[in-house]
Amino acid sequence: VDIECYLAVRSGLPSAVEAAAAATAFAGVEVVPIAVMVPCRAAMLAKFPLHGTFFQTNEVFLDAETATWPIMVTARRLAPLPTVSVYLGSSVASITRGMSRAEVASSFGVRAVCVRSWDPDTGHPRPLPRWACPFATRGSTALPAPGEEQELQRERGRHQEQQQQQQQQQQ
Repeated sequence: VDIECYLAVRSGLPSAVEAAAAATAFAGVEVVPIAVMVPCRAAMLAKFPLHGTFFQTNEVFLDAETATWPIMVTARRLAPLPTVSVYLGSSVASITRGMSRAEVASSFGVRAVCVRSWDPDTGHPRPLPRWACPFATRGSTALPAPGEEQELQRERGRHQEQQQQQQQQQQ
């Protein structure tokens, strides 16, 4: 990944934070776990239904692969790069709730917005993972958020075990 061409966000994934702390202690330099933010035009292969709109230029998608397995980068390598604020949320409406029209215009003039992750293998959108958007409600979406597949499988296994125990008790 060329970190000078894409945006990156510091990953809050607990296992990544622990791995970065261990790498920092081992290497003696600060190591930061990052997830890649893919510009909308790159993700959509320059095909976008709302050509020329705000979202084409200011929307980014969280790469599902690096959201699950963040890239470890030294803080020194990131220091000279420019920073851009990115609003993360479940929808643009939830991000801008309470802002006046002028505040929205000035905020998004120099910032980006991210309301979903994106699977680079399939090109399908996915919800943001909990570490990136912990307050978002989880509806019934076609795909789970990155990193939550294992959690869902464990929940299904526990649910099946409970059902089997109930059936055995009834017999």
